[in-house]
Amino acid sequence: MEFVPLYVQSEYSMLQSTCSIDLLVKTSKEYGYKSLAVTDFGVMHGTIKFYNACKKAGIKPIIGLKVPYSLNGVVSNILLYAMDIAGYRNLMRISSRYKTLKNPIDIEDLRKCSLGVLAVTPGSESIVYNFLRNKSINNLKEHISILESVFNNIYVGLTLTTMTDRNNFDNNYQILNSNNVKMVALQPVMFLTPNDIDAYCVLKSIANNANLVNITEAESNSYLYTNSEIEYLFCKYP
Repeated sequence: MEFVPLYVQSEYSMLQSTCSIDLLVKTSKEYGYKSLAVTDFGVMHGTIKFYNACKKAGIKPIIGLKVPYSLNGVVSNILLYAMDIAGYRNLMRISSRYKTLKNPIDIEDLRKCSLGVLAVTPGSESIVYNFLRNKSINNLKEHISILESVFNNIYVGLTLTTMTDRNNFDNNYQILNSNNVKMVALQPVMFLTPNDIDAYCVLKSIANNANLVNITEAESNSYLYTNSEIEYLFCKYP
């Protein structure tokens, strides 16, 4: 399988990631990745630097964005990717709207900016995972149906960053597959290697008014995996 890191937050996600653009691209090149995305939270300040670094390294850059959205009174996160120049412009519009309003973006506003945009639900950070965990199949189908009406391309991201994810993976996969929902393997990246977890912890503590933060199991596994690590995790479902 050819895995693409699609859920990567960089230093431009304020107090959420320790990944510098240059080291991120350098490490991705060393791992043999041919494509790489950056999905910073609410902002696109690092887009040009990321694009240029990827081009220099011979890696295909995928321009993305992570934002919260509101649908039927429920707030969740979503990852958005530019498929073309129209999509890039729409991501800029979405980012500007989020930074201006400081509130989750209403689904109807996303609909107005959906041309050229591909969407992925970010694993356990998405309300979709709650529906799967609670076996709320009707709610799951309704929510995904609305997302499908907004975006021409929508995928449910499947993560394996916790033991719970791994234990529920087969069941989640079967439910989504039986309902013809498109899926994609997703590995969140908030720091580059396991050795960077202390720096990440300091960053999170700063964001918490200098009060020490306990890193969750999911966070502790949110680093850039090598191809062999990804293949081991997702080997059952190429």
